[in-house]
Amino acid sequence: IIVDQPIPQVIFKGKCIEDSYTLQILSTTPDLVHLLSASASSQNLMGQNNKGMAKIKVVLSSEEGSIKSIAGTGKLLENDEQILSDQFPLNTTFTNIKFNLSTRMSRVYLKFNLCFSENADDGYSVESEGSTPIIVITNESQWCEAAAKLLVHETFGASPLVSWPHFANTLQAFFLQSTRQLDPRSNNNNNNNNNQSTCRSLSIMDMHYLRCKYFEEEGEIENGLGVKRIMVFWNSWFGQVVQALRFKKHVLSLWCEGLISGFLTKNMSIKVLHDQPPGTFLIRFSQTSAGQFALAYVEYDARTGMVNTKHSLVKSEDISSNKKLPDFLREKSHLLTLRKYDFVNNAFENVGKDTALGHFYTKRKSPVPQNGYVGM
Repeated sequence: IIVDQPIPQVIFKGKCIEDSYTLQILSTTPDLVHLLSASASSQNLMGQNNKGMAKIKVVLSSEEGSIKSIAGTGKLLENDEQILSDQFPLNTTFTNIKFNLSTRMSRVYLKFNLCFSENADDGYSVESEGSTPIIVITNESQWCEAAAKLLVHETFGASPLVSWPHFANTLQAFFLQSTRQLDPRSNNNNNNNNNQSTCRSLSIMDMHYLRCKYFEEEGEIENGLGVKRIMVFWNSWFGQVVQALRFKKHVLSLWCEGLISGFLTKNMSIKVLHDQPPGTFLIRFSQTSAGQFALAYVEYDARTGMVNTKHSLVKSEDISSNKKLPDFLREKSHLLTLRKYDFVNNAFENVGKDTALGHFYTKRKSPVPQNGYVGM
């Protein structure tokens, strides 16, 4: 049986699953150790003489077609064999299983197969149940679609409709996993480079926003949510937000430090900035431009003598792989104080822009002297 395994995930072709799979052999046969030892010594079954040990082999399965039709030919997996010790407890762990295939947006499962025998003529095979589903993709642009399939699978199973609380709980876990906040290798709990100190789940405020914006129509909350509505929610907006958090490392750090307020409407932003001095601003995810950021900031209008809250979209051309969001904000002299969200206490606090974002700024190169002079 599989006693420990990763939750459903999307991975890239040619990459290893970083999480491990732990298998344990359960049996009511008193002589199981003897059978395994005999099996390992039988070359016509095991192909190798490792007395006292037997092999477990990983095989792929799919509910959406044959593996051959999905993945083609060739060696599909690497690091797919392990030796089972003949010492109790009878268990083994698979690490760094590598996929040399794309599953073409189909879900696949790992099964673990153990062969053993009492003698050279009698062979037995024991196979585990399927693992949690995996989709293997070839490039980042496929991630959102693949993740949607796993979200729907996790949410509905065989049910046509689910309640809002059921979906909210599923979405919470899926959000943390998809943004790699559940991965111990991400060092979220001790990362001196980005000061990311803790995981940040979707807050009650975030969930309220998502429910009101996407699901409180035509009695869906009362009657149950269907696959179509979940797919619209994910594909039209939320999936691209999660993708930005997953693949842009500084964005996840901004999120986990509360420097991105999260999911706010324009009216909610105005309330958060009420009675704040000019130059105060907040960062949120845009409601209309999926995966992009919007700024709300307080500005003094010299013509009217009024203090107003304005809204601005950070365009895709404003930031790039060479210019992060903090670098863009660094250049905006009218933005002085960031409203930071304390998601533990559900409160906002003011922090100077450079204090909040300074450790994200790209280091500027010192000017090279020309003829003994440094440019101004």
